[in-house]
Amino acid sequence: MPDKLNPSPDEAPDRFELGTLPFESLAGVTAAAEYMLDVGYDAIRDHEERLFAIALEGLREIGGVTLYGAPPDRVPTLMFNVEGKTSTEVATALAARQVAVWDGNYYAWELERFLGLAPHGAVRAGFVHYNDERDVERLLDAVETL
Repeated sequence: MPDKLNPSPDEAPDRFELGTLPFESLAGVTAAAEYMLDVGYDAIRDHEERLFAIALEGLREIGGVTLYGAPPDRVPTLMFNVEGKTSTEVATALAARQVAVWDGNYYAWELERFLGLAPHGAVRAGFVHYNDERDVERLLDAVETL
């Protein structure tokens, strides 16, 4: 039998309980599941994919932007660099325009090495269901000014 805390009962499944339940976390998971069911997974995915397609098309049209990766089925996250700028410089400039992105290697240092992006990595932008077309336009406008 696996270890257990002394005050835990000997019977399963309670013997595996290691203390007070994380009620706040459980309430959050429940609320998130209910929200997903209310909005609908397909509606969320369709919205995210539409925004992502606009962003991809827009970034492809901006000179000096290099996009990385093109899998046939992907989450709405893209990775890019702007010629003559490090990923940190791009992320800092975008942050000044209230566009939140990530920069660096995102702990994927093997991919960074494989793509020849070390030591600066790339910029990563993603879209979720609470983004809208204005967010995509802000990203594209900000990158175009670089």
